[in-house]
Amino acid sequence: MIFERLFKAKHLHSDPDTRIQAIENLSLDKASDKQALHELAFNDSDARVSLAALDKLNSFALWLKASETAENPRIKKRAYEKVLAEVNNPDSNLISASEFSAFVAESKNTNLLEDLLSSNRRLQENDALALACLL
Repeated sequence: MIFERLFKAKHLHSDPDTRIQAIENLSLDKASDKQALHELAFNDSDARVSLAALDKLNSFALWLKASETAENPRIKKRAYEKVLAEVNNPDSNLISASEFSAFVAESKNTNLLEDLLSSNRRLQENDALALACLL
């Protein structure tokens, strides 16, 4: 118990630079490390730490959530750019064609849908999906 207070995990350190360095050593295979990354991604006070955790997690769903819920404008903008880049990339590893269709059909983000209608080839080639997006 005393040791826990003396040897706090580096991702809980008060210095943001130390937390960023600790993110590199966290493993996506360990449930506790993955939970720590989620906490850092969505609850850290430093935008750099949150973005580093999101980069490490590298999940379309988490980038989308950050683009919609982040209070920090830097995180919100970077997450939106990442979502837009992945959606516009037909060879994306983060979002499959079926996930893309479901995402467009269910999205309530009109700004993103407008951006997609004007620039996304996958959406422009799918008449039914494009029409649903317009409606």
